[in-house]
Amino acid sequence: MESKIVTVSDTYDAMTQDQVYRNALRADEAVSELKKWSGIHFDQEIVNTLISILQKEGKID
Repeated sequence: MESKIVTVSDTYDAMTQDQVYRNALRADEAVSELKKWSGIHFDQEIVNTLISILQKEGKID
């Protein structure tokens, strides 16, 4: 379970930070990508929990 949490949070962090090879995505764009792969590459429950946290923090609608 811990590795699944780290995978989702690390992926979100990497997408929302500038990289040498691309600019950062907005939070809502990163969430869309996580949703797209939820249940396939990422644990759906963990993605939903991250989305809930981001909504409570006002980072996404």
